[in-house]
Amino acid sequence: MGKSIYVYAGSFDPITIGHLDIINKVAGMCDTLVVAIGINAEKSYTYSLADRLEMIRDTLVDVGNVQIVGFEGDFLVTFAEQLGATHLVRGIRSRDDFSYELRMYSVNKKLCPQIETLYFFPSKPEYANISSSLVKSLVGPNGWEDLVADYVPGPVLKKLVDNFYKGLWTTLANNLGIQNHESVYQELLSAYENSEGASLGAIHQMLCQVSIIRSKLKAPDALVLAVWHYAHYKKLGDNEEAALKLFARLGIDGSAALAAAQLLGVLNGSVHTSGSEDFAYAKDISLAIFGTDKERFANHEKDVLGLFIGGGSQGEKADFLESLAASPRIYQTQFYYDRHEEQARANIKSMLDALDNKAQ
Repeated sequence: MGKSIYVYAGSFDPITIGHLDIINKVAGMCDTLVVAIGINAEKSYTYSLADRLEMIRDTLVDVGNVQIVGFEGDFLVTFAEQLGATHLVRGIRSRDDFSYELRMYSVNKKLCPQIETLYFFPSKPEYANISSSLVKSLVGPNGWEDLVADYVPGPVLKKLVDNFYKGLWTTLANNLGIQNHESVYQELLSAYENSEGASLGAIHQMLCQVSIIRSKLKAPDALVLAVWHYAHYKKLGDNEEAALKLFARLGIDGSAALAAAQLLGVLNGSVHTSGSEDFAYAKDISLAIFGTDKERFANHEKDVLGLFIGGGSQGEKADFLESLAASPRIYQTQFYYDRHEEQARANIKSMLDALDNKAQ
């Protein structure tokens, strides 16, 4: 008996845990599983073929009998025949899928009668509702990363996050005319990877908040620029003059640079928020994660504390949290006060209780 070669094809734009569910089941049933990325010149894709290949390779790195290829210009079944395939693999999530696959079965048998087709239903009912289109529709709003993490493999989530925030940076660079913005972006990523305080995760949280309140800000791009440079400002010693020189290197000067430098000071606590409404919003976005639901806050607790005290001691954490708890208002703007004040106080109390328990 010859080797069994199965072909599982799709656009995988991007690959989801629904796709992965089928791959994991099928890989153990055949000698070789070919995961084929279809390319249709008449369709537009969110992710390039290179990106999709990379995401699938990183996801399936531990699956030994998988080959990953792209194909274009052939019927799937004739492409499979060229590979010497014995079976096609198809997933069925709905009645519409079933109707389509029933029609294609007849076509495939006419073209290549020797190739059989195997059909798989989702292992879990919830997988039936997961699609690449759904995943892409969820990217963007505050908290999207935590939600999308339930629908895609880890390497895919990382790629989605990287692409999303690089897109935000590119938009900002175009708006402000930032010079050499690609190399500057890599410098920023490196700064957060090596930071003892602010993490890239915390910066992402603040950038999402800016997108929510953008229409309320007088200088939204200045605040976005300030958020991106949070880690750099810590290294500069909260020095406005040094921040202005940093922005000048990017080709930004005048009022835009001054506004960003002052907002950096607000984010770091060295400038009071009474100067403008943008200042108050800047301070509130840095604290916004305190007011999220308990589960999400727990997932980002380390990122939150890193913004304010870096790798501080338990005592420093307690002092910071107690100062927040003692404040008449955690949030300066009515927008954030109405949405987050009550939950923020509950989360802060839980953190203080946990610290007390550790100390006992």
